Amino acid sequence: MKLLTIFSGALSVLLAIQDAPCQTRMFISNPAALEIMKGNYNPGSYRASVVTDNPDTVRMGIIRTVNQAEQVKLLIKLETFYNRNSGSDTLSPKTGIGACRKWILSYFDQVSKDRDNRLVNGYLEFDADICGKGHHKNPFALLPGSDTSNHEILLIEGHFDTRNENRCDTAGYTPGSTTTVREQF
Repeated sequence: MKLLTIFSGALSVLLAIQDAPCQTRMFISNPAALEIMKGNYNPGSYRASVVTDNPDTVRMGIIRTVNQAEQVKLLIKLETFYNRNSGSDTLSPKTGIGACRKWILSYFDQVSKDRDNRLVNGYLEFDADICGKGHHKNPFALLPGSDTSNHEILLIEGHFDTRNENRCDTAGYTPGSTTTVREQF
C-alpha cells in the first residue's frame, strides 16, 4: 500500500492512495487541496491578518470563542437530515447523508469566507461497500500553514453518519447525540 504522509506538528494525516483493504479509489475532489497536502503551495498566500505565535494564546482564543448555544444549534441542524446512515439517500436536498454532507461543505465554505478565504474545502471520496452504497464522500476543510519555512496544514474532517440498532437501517430516524444534548441544554 502506498501512503502519502503529511506531518503537521503532532498531527499526521495518512491518505491511502491505492490498495486500501476496505476503501478503494480514494481521491480528493479539490485539486488545489491535494496540492496543498503534498506541500505544493505558497504558505504566504494563507497568512492570517493577525498572526499569533504563542500556542497558549491560540488555545485560549479558541476556548473563549466557543459558543455552547451555537454548538447545540449545529447539532440540532444535523438532526434535521433525519437519517445520516452511509447508505441513506444521497439525492434529496433535505434528508439523508447526501443533503447532510452538502450542508457541511457549505458550512465550511461560509467559515472560510468569514476568515479571509483561508480554508480550502472539498470532499475526500472513496469506494467501499457500506450498506448497499458503493461510493462515499466526506467533506473536509484544510487550513494551510502560513510559515514560509514550514508547510504544515490543519485538516478538519468529521464523520457525521449515524446508525440505528440495525446498522444498515436507511429509513429510520437516526438523530445521533442531538436529543441528549438538547435535553441537557
